Parts: sequence; C-alpha cells; structure tokens
Amino acid sequence: MEINPVLKDMGFSATDKVMVIHADDVGITQSSIDAFQELLEFGTISSGSAMVPAPWFPEAAKLFRENPDIDLGLHFVLNCEYESYRWRPVSTMSKESGFVDENGYFKQDKQEVSQTANPSFVTEEIDAQLQVARNLGMKPTHVDTHCGILWAPDYMDAYANFYKKHGILPVLFNIDPDNIDPAIQGAIQAFNMSTEKIAAFAEQKLPMVDSITGLPVEHTHDVDDRLQLAKQILDNVKPGKLTHFAFHPLKDTPESHGLQRYSGGRIGDYEVFMRKELKNHLKEKGIQLVGYKDIIRYM
Repeated sequence: MEINPVLKDMGFSATDKVMVIHADDVGITQSSIDAFQELLEFGTISSGSAMVPAPWFPEAAKLFRENPDIDLGLHFVLNCEYESYRWRPVSTMSKESGFVDENGYFKQDKQEVSQTANPSFVTEEIDAQLQVARNLGMKPTHVDTHCGILWAPDYMDAYANFYKKHGILPVLFNIDPDNIDPAIQGAIQAFNMSTEKIAAFAEQKLPMVDSITGLPVEHTHDVDDRLQLAKQILDNVKPGKLTHFAFHPLKDTPESHGLQRYSGGRIGDYEVFMRKELKNHLKEKGIQLVGYKDIIRYM
C-alpha cells in the first residue's frame, strides 16, 4: 500500500490512519472561538482556520497570541454568503475587484465570485488578509479557502504560491485519477479545477492531503443522527492517506442563531465533537490526529 510521503516523513506507516480534524470559520462569531478552543482542549480536533474580515477575528488573533502553540491558520475569504450578516474586503471596496457588491461588501454567491473576481485583486486581498493577521500578532500555521473559491483555475496559482511567497503552507490535495474522493470530485466540478495545475504542485513536493471530507454545514440533522454520520465518515478513513476533515463548530448562543443560515448544523458540529462517544470512537478506530503545524516541520 502506497503511503502519503508527508506521513512517511513524519514516521507513520502505511497502516496508520491519520487525520487533520479542522474547524473552519473561526471568528465568524464569538462562539466559534470558544468552540474551537474547547474542542482543542477536549482532544477531538487538531487544527482550525480564522477569517480575517469577520468581526471577531481580533479575538481569534488574541487567542493565538495567548496560546502560540495552537494550530490556527487563515481561512481566506472572498465572499460572504449571508443575507444580513456581511463583511467587507480588507484591501479594497472597488467593484473592479469582481468580488465586491454595490455597497462594498463581499458578494454572496461563491460561484459568481469564482467567475468574476479579478486575479490581481484576489492576490492583493489574500496578501492583505495575511498582513492584518500578522499586525495582530498571529503567525498562521497554514492557509485554506472559504467556499473553495481559491481552487478555481484563475486563482489557484496565487494560493499555491503562498508557501514560496510567504513560507506558509496552503492546504492542497492530491488527485488520484483511479480513485477520486467524492468531495474532491465535487470541488473539481464546482470550480472547473485544473488537474494539470494540481499535478504541477505535486511535482513541487508541496505537502498534499489525499482526501477532503467533513460534516455538511447546509444540513442540520438531529444531533444523534449527526453523530452517526460523523462516525460513519471516520469509519471510512483510509490507512496510509492523509485526510482533511473540515467542519464548522459553534456553541449554542443567541449570536450563533442570529446567523439565520446553517446555525443548526454548526451548533450540531460542536455538540457532536464534544461527546465522549465521538472521542472514544476516534480511539477505537485507531485514528491519529495531526495539525498543519506538525506537517510544516517536515517541509
């Protein structure tokens, strides 16, 4: 069985099941920061990424300054999918950017942004988001992409080159043409991804995950059903491969419900991963957690 070279360098074997369990959207609400911290302490996640344009980002940066050993990256934002909860770009309010609406907010629809955003403005915006994070004392362990927009061909170079430019690892994934993960296949279709570009990044020896999975944010489910779905996903983790599991935990607060979109699923994410049953399931299945801070040491 072929092993992911990153895992081999880290000392894992082809029979080890290894995951990055990753909290997206840290800073979207105050409760997202509490949820991230509590889940780290509970031991059911290993990493997360924060949204610079979101209003609670300074608090997320403060958490990092006070806990510099945590694995916290940046979740690059180029859209804002909420109708009445909005945020703006860091670098510009120009409509020429292609990702700003008539009021200076990020556009809502990710598909529209992936087709209209000007690549040079995209590069400036993600660089500006990094600069804000650094100004607030944060040293991101990695970067990833909100709603997958930076996987679109026109923006993937700016994203993938982040390591060369800034020394920060972008989350990228392998494509095995004989065994494409369904979640990755969905991303390829949604953003017309360039498999040639991904192959070129692999040749540059950039660390890549083999599978991207997670709990569906758009579906609430009963919490017990959500737990069973999480366990089912964990049961299918492949040995010798590096799996990135993304989800969006929030604590149950009035502010969380105020999002008025996907709140139930996000609160369910937190409640599921705070259950001892889920923690025991990880142990029973022999799943070992790593973060991007661990991975970057072997670059």
